[in-house]
Amino acid sequence: MDESLPIASPQRGDPPRATPADVTTVSGVDQVGQVAIVRGAQTSLSVTESIDVLGFGWYQVGVLACVGGLVLADSCALGIVSPLNDALDAEMHLTTTMKATLPTLLYLGTAVGALIAGPIGDRTGRVAPIYVSYMGVILTSLWLISLNAEKQVELAGCRFLMGFACGLGQPVSFALVSETMPSSARAAALYALAFFGILGYMLASFGMRLFLPDLGATAGHWRHLVAFTAVPSVLCLLLSFWLLEESPSFLAVSGDSAGVQRVMDKIAASNVSGYRSSSQSTNRWAVFSARVDRDAGHSMLSTLAAVSVLVDQYFWPALAICTVDTFRGFMVAGTAYTFPKLLSQVEDSRFAPATLDLISQTTAIAGIVVGVMLARSRVPHRAVIGTAAVAAAISLLSLVVMNRGSSVLVLLCCIAVRFTYHPMHAALSTIAVETFPTEFRATAIGGYHLVSKFGIVAAPAILEMELAESTARAVVLLAAAAACAGLSSLALPATDAQLPLKDFADPNRTQGPAERAAETLLKMKLPAGRCRSEDGATYGTMPKLSA
Repeated sequence: MDESLPIASPQRGDPPRATPADVTTVSGVDQVGQVAIVRGAQTSLSVTESIDVLGFGWYQVGVLACVGGLVLADSCALGIVSPLNDALDAEMHLTTTMKATLPTLLYLGTAVGALIAGPIGDRTGRVAPIYVSYMGVILTSLWLISLNAEKQVELAGCRFLMGFACGLGQPVSFALVSETMPSSARAAALYALAFFGILGYMLASFGMRLFLPDLGATAGHWRHLVAFTAVPSVLCLLLSFWLLEESPSFLAVSGDSAGVQRVMDKIAASNVSGYRSSSQSTNRWAVFSARVDRDAGHSMLSTLAAVSVLVDQYFWPALAICTVDTFRGFMVAGTAYTFPKLLSQVEDSRFAPATLDLISQTTAIAGIVVGVMLARSRVPHRAVIGTAAVAAAISLLSLVVMNRGSSVLVLLCCIAVRFTYHPMHAALSTIAVETFPTEFRATAIGGYHLVSKFGIVAAPAILEMELAESTARAVVLLAAAAACAGLSSLALPATDAQLPLKDFADPNRTQGPAERAAETLLKMKLPAGRCRSEDGATYGTMPKLSA
């Protein structure tokens, strides 16, 4: 076979046959057995299905480490917003309007960043906004540290831009992670991002324990706290320059065959024991480039076209996702703002309020563990969201009727609510990435992040006024938001985390599942039960191919 010839899709009814000369056998893929990778033979296996073959490995670990820092940075900013606001007031003597406005500006900046990042990520790629996001967090942290009481207007702009930097990386991070994970590990990977969120809250609590132990009652060392929370962004930015590659699904939909082959070669070198990259890599991964070659010249949808398709074909799923995340965001931002104040009011505690807050943040890891177990058990994502929301509402209402002077009772309620944060977020993120196609996945994620930020932006301002009147009323408002999130989850679309992601909104742009499955069976041994066609038929078993 002339290896210089372009790759073409096989003709229907005449599937290509793998011969010993066409097959390279390697072992160690996902600890399942052998995988026969076709060299030179022609197929129409999609990029997502190809990643399913290679399984979860060190490449995916590197991706999670690189983009997890963005989730961590966002959680740090959210976790310290209330104590930092009080510390800034103690040093700079902020006006009442300015003190109430600063948290809102941070959340508003996050919303604007998410809105812009989605279309940019769908047009230029997932990686560039991640770099800009990290650099923005670092620069705005340095700017904040340099400010003093005479620069309150600059302070407002700094908080907005810090939120903008955090929001800029969020949609593309979720898109990149979902597009580089095998189907069976997708939900768990999004839970791993939620784990980075927990680490961010824990880091914020630990930093407050060191530099603001009174949670902002005095100015303390708030500059040290800001610098401390910026360190992970510096480390993750350096790591990203070294490890991070573009999404292979994005490259495929963009028609970049050479880019797909380069990234897939790196994934194989990282995940497959015994695989060695060579000058034959282009032909070795011809199996993964056939769909790209077929769609070469296809351009990503413009932003207006993406919004048009989104409204026309995905309006009701998008509305349900936005509604749930708005109420969820109000609850999360509101409790993050309110809980430090509640913990600072307990009367019988032997521990500093910051220590109690750190304990409640740490125990939220159990929520991640339970969420991963539910995902592996194929519990519907809608059920996870609804159950978690109801549990949060009940826990918040218990704060109203119990003695809030008891540190043990208040701490237990805080733990119960924070236990639900990340299962709700990860399950909703999984539904979103599986609902929208690669063509405009980042735009859709950015859109629902923008809408949800209205709840996050409104929470501090509304709760600040409510807390001035009655703590019980503020807590009841948070419980109502949790209950509304649970009720809205009934309208969410049902998705299956074990199926390959969709690349195109137009179903005619993909091959039929039966044809794709038949061609795949001729080419390689897939891990049993790992991959299924869109009609639900398992095609992961066949005799091993050998050279």
